[in-house]
Amino acid sequence: MPTPPPFQCNLDTIQHVDCSCCVQPMPKRLLAPDMPPQTCCACGRNYCHLYWGCKQYNCLGCLNKFKDMKFSESVLDTIVNNNRYESTIFKDFMLSRGHNNIHLVLQEVLNGLDAGKFSTPETQVYNIRGHTAVCYTCSLRLFQQLAYLYRAGIPKNDLPILVTARPDCHWGKGCRTQFNKPHHAANFSHVCDQVRF
Repeated sequence: MPTPPPFQCNLDTIQHVDCSCCVQPMPKRLLAPDMPPQTCCACGRNYCHLYWGCKQYNCLGCLNKFKDMKFSESVLDTIVNNNRYESTIFKDFMLSRGHNNIHLVLQEVLNGLDAGKFSTPETQVYNIRGHTAVCYTCSLRLFQQLAYLYRAGIPKNDLPILVTARPDCHWGKGCRTQFNKPHHAANFSHVCDQVRF
């Protein structure tokens, strides 16, 4: 829990904003120098976690530096396009590289982002990097998008033949069948662009 800044509200001049997680008011000090961030760089919602520590009972760190975000290990089960099969391929590859927990996987993916190996439209527009303050919801979405790009960039000779021998699905990453038909997800690669419209 961060130490709250030594600050006393002036009731005549200070505005307050509500935390989007615990819905408690906090002083609006967005432009104050040397203050921890209060706003997600992606969605613009306000959070108190970095300011004085969110008190919501199930808060996982509603606003944090992207590199310090805490995700449960189960996030890896559907990290690549919400496709369990492609996510397992990604997890196995990461495990073979010594990245045996979600924090190490996040760091590896963010290293690629920070080095400019890949980015998303959102990371470009908001200049999001590993040190950027983002909320849990946005960071999870960005983590999934970056994990997909990381998986797409893995050289075929670094993957098992069972993975690389699969033909691409015509609908690519936009395929709706990949989520509810495990047989389809296993038989076709969905780490590709859509070629049928």
